[in-house]
Amino acid sequence: MLLAEVFQIAGFKVQEAQNGRMAIAKFSEHPFDVVLLDLRMPYMSGIEALREIRRMDQEVIAVMFSAYGDQANMDEAKRLGVRRFFSKPFDIELLKNHVLEQLQ
Repeated sequence: MLLAEVFQIAGFKVQEAQNGRMAIAKFSEHPFDVVLLDLRMPYMSGIEALREIRRMDQEVIAVMFSAYGDQANMDEAKRLGVRRFFSKPFDIELLKNHVLEQLQ
Protein backbone atom coordinates (compact mmCIF):
# COMPACT_ATOMS: atom_id res chain seq x y z
CA MET A 1 0.00 0.00 0.00
CA LEU A 2 2.91 2.34 0.70
CA LEU A 3 4.25 1.84 -2.83
CA ALA A 4 0.82 2.59 -4.28
CA GLU A 5 0.61 5.79 -2.26
CA VAL A 6 4.10 6.93 -3.29
CA PHE A 7 3.35 6.41 -6.98
CA GLN A 8 -0.10 8.01 -6.74
CA ILE A 9 1.44 11.11 -5.17
CA ALA A 10 3.93 11.14 -8.08
CA GLY A 11 0.98 11.29 -10.48
CA PHE A 12 0.67 7.66 -11.53
CA LYS A 13 -2.57 5.75 -11.92
CA VAL A 14 -2.05 2.69 -9.75
CA GLN A 15 -3.71 -0.72 -9.63
CA GLU A 16 -2.92 -3.13 -6.82
CA ALA A 17 -3.14 -6.91 -6.83
CA GLN A 18 -2.89 -9.11 -3.77
CA ASN A 19 -1.35 -12.01 -5.68
CA GLY A 20 0.08 -13.08 -9.01
CA ARG A 21 -3.21 -14.35 -10.41
CA MET A 22 -4.90 -11.03 -9.72
CA ALA A 23 -1.99 -9.17 -11.29
CA ILE A 24 -2.31 -11.23 -14.47
CA ALA A 25 -6.08 -10.73 -14.58
CA LYS A 26 -5.77 -6.98 -14.14
CA PHE A 27 -3.02 -6.77 -16.76
CA SER A 28 -5.09 -8.74 -19.26
CA GLU A 29 -8.01 -6.32 -18.78
CA HIS A 30 -5.91 -3.19 -19.07
CA PRO A 31 -2.19 -3.35 -19.88
CA PHE A 32 0.07 -1.08 -17.89
CA ASP A 33 3.27 0.78 -18.68
CA VAL A 34 5.04 -0.62 -15.60
CA VAL A 35 4.58 -3.66 -13.38
CA LEU A 36 6.13 -3.96 -9.94
CA LEU A 37 6.25 -7.53 -8.72
CA ASP A 38 7.34 -9.12 -5.48
CA LEU A 39 9.21 -12.36 -6.00
CA ARG A 40 7.13 -14.15 -3.38
CA MET A 41 3.39 -13.76 -3.72
CA PRO A 42 0.47 -16.05 -2.92
CA TYR A 43 -0.54 -18.67 -5.53
CA MET A 44 2.38 -18.00 -7.86
CA SER A 45 5.76 -16.34 -7.74
CA GLY A 46 6.54 -12.99 -9.28
CA ILE A 47 8.59 -14.86 -11.89
CA GLU A 48 5.59 -17.00 -12.85
CA ALA A 49 3.35 -13.94 -13.01
CA LEU A 50 5.89 -12.09 -15.15
CA ARG A 51 6.10 -15.01 -17.58
CA GLU A 52 2.34 -14.73 -18.13
CA ILE A 53 2.49 -10.95 -18.43
CA ARG A 54 5.31 -11.27 -20.97
CA ARG A 55 3.08 -13.50 -23.12
CA MET A 56 0.72 -10.52 -23.35
CA ASP A 57 3.31 -7.75 -23.60
CA GLN A 58 7.03 -8.11 -24.29
CA GLU A 59 7.70 -4.39 -23.81
CA VAL A 60 6.15 -3.58 -20.42
CA ILE A 61 8.66 -2.24 -17.92
CA ALA A 62 9.04 -4.79 -15.15
CA VAL A 63 10.65 -4.23 -11.77
CA MET A 64 11.00 -6.93 -9.14
CA PHE A 65 11.80 -6.84 -5.48
CA SER A 66 12.23 -9.38 -2.73
CA ALA A 67 13.77 -10.14 0.61
CA TYR A 68 14.82 -13.47 -0.94
CA GLY A 69 16.94 -12.38 -3.89
CA ASP A 70 18.79 -15.56 -4.71
CA GLN A 71 20.96 -15.52 -7.83
CA ALA A 72 18.87 -18.03 -9.82
CA ASN A 73 15.72 -15.90 -9.43
CA MET A 74 17.59 -12.71 -10.24
CA ASP A 75 19.02 -14.34 -13.39
CA GLU A 76 15.56 -15.52 -14.47
CA ALA A 77 14.12 -12.07 -13.79
CA LYS A 78 16.79 -10.51 -16.02
CA ARG A 79 16.10 -13.10 -18.73
CA LEU A 80 12.46 -11.99 -18.57
CA GLY A 81 13.47 -8.38 -19.10
CA VAL A 82 13.62 -7.06 -15.55
CA ARG A 83 16.11 -4.22 -15.65
CA ARG A 84 16.48 -3.87 -11.90
CA PHE A 85 15.90 -6.18 -8.97
CA PHE A 86 15.50 -4.42 -5.61
CA SER A 87 16.35 -6.27 -2.42
CA LYS A 88 14.18 -5.59 0.63
CA PRO A 89 14.37 -3.40 2.47
CA PHE A 90 14.85 -0.90 -0.32
CA ASP A 91 14.72 2.86 -0.62
CA ILE A 92 11.30 3.72 -2.05
CA GLU A 93 12.64 6.92 -3.60
CA LEU A 94 15.28 4.92 -5.49
CA LEU A 95 12.55 2.62 -6.81
CA LYS A 96 10.35 5.57 -7.81
CA ASN A 97 13.28 7.29 -9.54
CA HIS A 98 14.18 4.08 -11.39
CA VAL A 99 10.62 3.80 -12.70
CA LEU A 100 10.61 7.45 -13.76
CA GLU A 101 13.90 6.98 -15.61
CA GLN A 102 12.59 3.88 -17.41
CA LEU A 103 9.51 5.79 -18.60
CA GLN A 104 11.53 8.57 -20.24
